[in-house]
Amino acid sequence: MKREMVRDIPIRYNSFGEPFCAVPNCMKLPDKFKNGNSRKYCDLHDSYSLIRERYWSFFKTRILMRDVCCVKCGSKEDLQVDHIIALVNGGDMWNENNLQTLCVECHKKKTKEDLKERKKKKILKLNGSLIGNG
Repeated sequence: MKREMVRDIPIRYNSFGEPFCAVPNCMKLPDKFKNGNSRKYCDLHDSYSLIRERYWSFFKTRILMRDVCCVKCGSKEDLQVDHIIALVNGGDMWNENNLQTLCVECHKKKTKEDLKERKKKKILKLNGSLIGNG
């Protein structure tokens, strides 16, 4: 059921009296406002998440149409959109120049490489801070 259709659904509470997310069948607890009142929706169903999800879907389709096939091996099956510079390595989520189309296998390989790079940066940063303090 879509979020827009929940206006007339009564609020459900857990055994501690905390309200569940207003989306039916969602058993997550929403965050609270600064004044202590509960929000109506959980993180998954709040408006920012929904807008971001819809925008990402549109954005991803544009990249898949632009590249047509895996930019590494040329495959046209099981395509996914990948961040050239991974988000964990400081890449920009919404920059089209930082996005490419990869097949599942190439995406797995690249993700491993990204994680290795991230780990190497952490080690270098840690060693640098130890050298600077020593």
